[in-house]
Amino acid sequence: MFAQKERAFRSGAIKSDSFRSCRTEKQKRFLPLNDRKTDQEAKMKLPIAVAVLFLVLAANTEAQEAEPTIEERFATFGNQMKEFADDLSEKTKTAFEQIHQSDFAVKTRSWFSEQFEKMKDTLEKTFPKQ
Repeated sequence: MFAQKERAFRSGAIKSDSFRSCRTEKQKRFLPLNDRKTDQEAKMKLPIAVAVLFLVLAANTEAQEAEPTIEERFATFGNQMKEFADDLSEKTKTAFEQIHQSDFAVKTRSWFSEQFEKMKDTLEKTFPKQ
């Protein structure tokens, strides 16, 4: 089929050599016979391509600047852990102080003190010092 179209092109029956492109027959039906790009169209694509490339590089650079480095991530993680440990120690200290000063703890300590004093008195009476 290609050879037939080639002969027809050389004889002048076909005005365009668009059959040489790699398009399928179905695609060729919807395109004009002369589908070659003009020099002006080719020249216009270069500035557009450069502009698009510049925009992509600019967006990529901004994205890289916004992303923290590993060193910054470790520093941030260290600060977060320090804040967490400080907060946890403060809460634990406050909880122990509240437990120590609670009514139950005060009564329990006084009860043990009284029981210890009673036991001490009983031992002194049972085994007097000579």
